[in-house]
Amino acid sequence: MTRTVSDLASIYRAWLDCTSQGRWSDLPQYMHWTYTYNDKEFDPQTFVSLVQREASRFAGFTINVDTILIDGGAQCLACRLFSKGRPTETMFGHEPSGQHVYFVEHHFAWFTAGKLSRTLFTLDIDSVRHQFRHPDAEYVCDLVGHSPTLATKTLSRQGLEDAFRAYLGCINDRKMNSDLVRFCHSEMRYNGQELTVDEHRLLIEERISAIPDLDFHIHTLIADPESQRVAVRIEYNDCTILKEIAGLVPNGQSVNFAEHAIYLFENARINRIWSIIDWEAARRQMTAAAF
Repeated sequence: MTRTVSDLASIYRAWLDCTSQGRWSDLPQYMHWTYTYNDKEFDPQTFVSLVQREASRFAGFTINVDTILIDGGAQCLACRLFSKGRPTETMFGHEPSGQHVYFVEHHFAWFTAGKLSRTLFTLDIDSVRHQFRHPDAEYVCDLVGHSPTLATKTLSRQGLEDAFRAYLGCINDRKMNSDLVRFCHSEMRYNGQELTVDEHRLLIEERISAIPDLDFHIHTLIADPESQRVAVRIEYNDCTILKEIAGLVPNGQSVNFAEHAIYLFENARINRIWSIIDWEAARRQMTAAAF
């Protein structure tokens, strides 16, 4: 049974509300009888028990939806979440301080017969660690929902998809020096930071310098012409790190990891990016290879 875009949004928001409000017995009604979470298969009750255990580690835990983009044809959505809670037990070697910790997650979720059947997610774990190390520092989350509403909807759904694929093609072909300006504004924002297009190029080139065989492969792409946004899961497969980056020290081990990002197009070019790269997955693989 194919559900409407509105139905999918309502189902997912209801699922999140149950989690935020601790209504654990209600969660399974929104789940398919087999549910895959970051490529691990669960039955609904087992997964609910896992989520309940994680939620018990926090007091006052709440979940807020920043934005949702939906592909009705694929019965898939992308969601950026902003959550907070006060830890009640030791985390990352730090005792509870009574202060809130903030979390940003990007989810891609698929539905089968109107039930949640698969989720792939990334968490900004480096930001969480930073908050534990610097509890007095002010935390500011760059919310997609706070970006201005565009008066002109320049690109169609297909136009957004084509523009984004061309942008990634420019990176994969290593033509950024000459072509990146075709796809990005001269001044833009990346995770809340003001950048010129040249500074954005240098960030990408820094990754490629550390990981020369880095290839940007689109796993899932959702384009929303109304907001002029694109949500994408990019996968990096069989990558060998040659220079230290993001705390990853080269050891000859090939790794696989992913990036979830949302891009805002303005006048047919990229103006803002909200990105979470799952460096933690690469760290786990490299650590395991060391033993």
